[in-house]
Amino acid sequence: MDALAKALLPTLLHELANTTQLLTGLHALTTLPEGEELLATHEGELSRAGDQAQRLGWLLGVLGAAGGHDILLARREQAGLDWIVELATKAARRAQRSMPTSPQTLPRLMGCTPDGWSVPWALGSLLWQAGEQSDGGAWSLHMETSGWRLCVPGSNPNQVVLQVPGASVVKSLLNDGMDLMLPREFLA
Repeated sequence: MDALAKALLPTLLHELANTTQLLTGLHALTTLPEGEELLATHEGELSRAGDQAQRLGWLLGVLGAAGGHDILLARREQAGLDWIVELATKAARRAQRSMPTSPQTLPRLMGCTPDGWSVPWALGSLLWQAGEQSDGGAWSLHMETSGWRLCVPGSNPNQVVLQVPGASVVKSLLNDGMDLMLPREFLA
Protein backbone atom coordinates (compact mmCIF):
# COMPACT_ATOMS: atom_id res chain seq x y z
CA MET A 1 0.00 0.00 0.00
CA ASP A 2 1.51 3.35 -0.98
CA ALA A 3 1.83 6.37 1.33
CA LEU A 4 -1.37 8.07 0.16
CA ALA A 5 -3.47 4.92 0.56
CA LYS A 6 -2.08 4.36 4.07
CA ALA A 7 -2.95 7.95 4.95
CA LEU A 8 -6.43 8.03 3.41
CA LEU A 9 -7.75 4.64 4.51
CA PRO A 10 -8.32 5.47 8.22
CA THR A 11 -10.06 8.74 7.33
CA LEU A 12 -12.19 7.05 4.67
CA LEU A 13 -13.19 4.25 7.06
CA HIS A 14 -14.08 6.84 9.72
CA GLU A 15 -16.31 8.69 7.24
CA LEU A 16 -17.93 5.42 6.12
CA ALA A 17 -18.64 4.57 9.77
CA ASN A 18 -20.25 7.99 10.31
CA THR A 19 -22.49 7.51 7.27
CA THR A 20 -23.40 4.00 8.40
CA GLN A 21 -24.33 5.33 11.86
CA LEU A 22 -26.59 7.95 10.29
CA LEU A 23 -28.29 5.36 8.08
CA THR A 24 -28.69 3.00 11.06
CA GLY A 25 -30.34 5.77 13.04
CA LEU A 26 -32.70 6.57 10.18
CA HIS A 27 -33.50 2.89 9.81
CA ALA A 28 -34.36 2.73 13.52
CA LEU A 29 -36.97 5.44 12.92
CA THR A 30 -38.78 3.14 10.48
CA THR A 31 -39.36 0.58 13.24
CA LEU A 32 -41.25 3.05 15.45
CA PRO A 33 -45.06 3.33 15.28
CA GLU A 34 -44.82 6.89 13.87
CA GLY A 35 -41.69 5.99 11.89
CA GLU A 36 -42.89 7.14 8.49
CA GLU A 37 -43.79 10.59 9.82
CA LEU A 38 -40.51 10.85 11.75
CA LEU A 39 -38.52 9.74 8.71
CA ALA A 40 -40.25 12.39 6.60
CA THR A 41 -38.86 15.06 8.93
CA HIS A 42 -35.33 13.72 8.26
CA GLU A 43 -35.43 13.65 4.45
CA GLY A 44 -32.47 16.04 4.28
CA GLU A 45 -30.32 13.69 6.34
CA LEU A 46 -31.33 10.75 4.17
CA SER A 47 -30.38 12.70 1.06
CA ARG A 48 -27.06 13.73 2.63
CA ALA A 49 -26.32 10.12 3.57
CA GLY A 50 -27.03 9.04 0.00
CA ASP A 51 -24.66 11.66 -1.37
CA GLN A 52 -22.03 10.62 1.18
CA ALA A 53 -22.40 6.95 0.26
CA GLN A 54 -21.92 7.76 -3.43
CA ARG A 55 -18.81 9.86 -2.74
CA LEU A 56 -17.30 7.43 -0.23
CA GLY A 57 -18.00 4.40 -2.43
CA TRP A 58 -16.17 6.04 -5.31
CA LEU A 59 -13.24 6.96 -3.05
CA LEU A 60 -13.08 3.37 -1.77
CA GLY A 61 -12.98 2.23 -5.40
CA VAL A 62 -10.13 4.66 -6.10
CA LEU A 63 -8.11 3.20 -3.21
CA GLY A 64 -8.77 -0.28 -4.59
CA ALA A 65 -7.79 0.75 -8.13
CA ALA A 66 -4.57 2.32 -6.87
CA GLY A 67 -3.81 -1.03 -5.23
CA GLY A 68 -4.31 -2.89 -8.51
CA HIS A 69 -7.97 -3.90 -8.18
CA ASP A 70 -10.05 -1.92 -10.67
CA ILE A 71 -13.43 -2.17 -9.02
CA LEU A 72 -14.48 1.17 -10.50
CA LEU A 73 -14.49 -0.29 -14.02
CA ALA A 74 -16.23 2.36 -16.14
CA ARG A 75 -17.41 4.59 -13.28
CA ARG A 76 -16.48 8.22 -13.70
CA GLU A 77 -17.18 11.02 -11.25
CA GLN A 78 -16.92 14.60 -12.44
CA ALA A 79 -16.26 15.77 -8.87
CA GLY A 80 -13.42 13.25 -8.37
CA LEU A 81 -10.73 15.91 -7.93
CA ASP A 82 -12.78 17.71 -5.28
CA TRP A 83 -13.46 14.45 -3.46
CA ILE A 84 -9.82 13.31 -3.35
CA VAL A 85 -8.60 16.75 -2.23
CA GLU A 86 -11.23 16.84 0.52
CA LEU A 87 -10.30 13.36 1.78
CA ALA A 88 -6.55 14.07 1.63
CA THR A 89 -7.09 17.33 3.54
CA LYS A 90 -9.06 15.52 6.25
CA ALA A 91 -6.39 12.81 6.45
CA ALA A 92 -3.68 15.47 6.83
CA ARG A 93 -5.65 17.14 9.60
CA ARG A 94 -6.03 13.78 11.39
CA ALA A 95 -2.27 13.21 11.05
CA GLN A 96 -1.57 16.78 12.23
CA ARG A 97 0.46 17.63 9.17
CA SER A 98 0.36 20.40 6.62
CA MET A 99 -1.39 20.24 3.27
CA PRO A 100 -0.90 22.63 0.36
CA THR A 101 -3.69 25.16 -0.08
CA SER A 102 -6.26 24.23 -2.73
CA PRO A 103 -7.57 26.50 -5.46
CA GLN A 104 -11.11 27.79 -4.88
CA THR A 105 -12.56 25.67 -7.68
CA LEU A 106 -11.28 22.63 -9.52
CA PRO A 107 -12.09 21.48 -13.02
CA ARG A 108 -14.45 18.57 -13.59
CA LEU A 109 -13.20 15.18 -14.73
CA MET A 110 -14.41 14.28 -18.20
CA GLY A 111 -15.67 10.88 -19.26
CA CYS A 112 -12.81 10.44 -21.74
CA THR A 113 -10.16 9.91 -19.07
CA PRO A 114 -8.58 6.49 -19.57
CA ASP A 115 -9.95 5.32 -16.21
CA GLY A 116 -11.96 6.80 -13.38
CA TRP A 117 -9.22 7.02 -10.79
CA SER A 118 -5.70 7.83 -12.01
CA VAL A 119 -5.98 11.61 -12.38
CA PRO A 120 -7.49 12.13 -8.88
CA TRP A 121 -5.02 9.63 -7.42
CA ALA A 122 -2.05 11.40 -9.00
CA LEU A 123 -3.28 14.73 -7.60
CA GLY A 124 -3.79 13.26 -4.12
CA SER A 125 -0.35 11.61 -4.21
CA LEU A 126 1.37 14.85 -5.20
CA LEU A 127 -0.44 16.78 -2.46
CA TRP A 128 0.52 14.13 0.09
CA GLN A 129 4.17 14.28 -1.04
CA ALA A 130 4.18 18.07 -0.77
CA GLY A 131 2.72 17.90 2.74
CA GLU A 132 5.65 15.69 3.80
CA GLN A 133 8.19 18.13 2.38
CA SER A 134 6.90 21.57 3.32
CA ASP A 135 4.68 23.67 5.53
CA GLY A 136 1.86 23.98 3.04
CA GLY A 137 1.94 26.63 0.37
CA ALA A 138 -0.39 26.62 -2.60
CA TRP A 139 -0.82 24.47 -5.66
CA SER A 140 -2.48 25.14 -8.98
CA LEU A 141 -4.17 23.37 -11.86
CA HIS A 142 -4.74 25.49 -14.93
CA MET A 143 -5.29 25.16 -18.66
CA GLU A 144 -2.52 25.95 -21.11
CA THR A 145 -2.38 25.44 -24.87
CA SER A 146 -0.75 22.02 -24.48
CA GLY A 147 -3.02 20.76 -21.68
CA TRP A 148 -3.68 21.10 -17.96
CA ARG A 149 -0.63 22.04 -15.86
CA LEU A 150 -0.67 20.66 -12.32
CA CYS A 151 1.88 22.51 -10.21
CA VAL A 152 2.36 21.17 -6.68
CA PRO A 153 5.53 22.74 -5.24
CA GLY A 154 7.50 20.30 -3.12
CA SER A 155 6.30 17.21 -4.99
CA ASN A 156 7.87 14.92 -7.57
CA PRO A 157 5.51 14.23 -10.49
CA ASN A 158 7.96 11.61 -11.83
CA GLN A 159 6.58 9.29 -9.14
CA VAL A 160 3.01 9.43 -10.52
CA VAL A 161 3.32 10.19 -14.24
CA LEU A 162 3.19 6.53 -15.25
CA GLN A 163 -0.14 6.11 -13.46
CA VAL A 164 -1.84 8.58 -15.81
CA PRO A 165 -1.82 7.54 -19.47
CA GLY A 166 -1.08 10.54 -21.66
CA ALA A 167 0.46 12.63 -18.87
CA SER A 168 3.98 14.04 -19.01
CA VAL A 169 6.42 15.80 -16.70
CA VAL A 170 7.48 19.32 -17.66
CA LYS A 171 9.71 22.01 -16.18
CA SER A 172 7.82 24.20 -13.73
CA LEU A 173 7.20 27.82 -14.70
CA LEU A 174 6.98 28.92 -11.05
CA ASN A 175 9.97 27.26 -9.41
CA ASP A 176 12.95 25.01 -10.14
CA GLY A 177 10.83 21.83 -9.84
CA MET A 178 8.71 19.86 -12.24
CA ASP A 179 4.96 19.90 -13.01
CA LEU A 180 2.57 17.26 -14.28
CA MET A 181 0.95 17.99 -17.66
CA LEU A 182 -2.41 16.34 -18.29
CA PRO A 183 -4.16 16.03 -21.66
CA ARG A 184 -6.64 18.88 -22.15
CA GLU A 185 -9.58 16.54 -22.84
CA PHE A 186 -9.30 14.92 -19.38
CA LEU A 187 -10.70 17.97 -17.54
CA ALA A 188 -13.21 20.77 -18.14
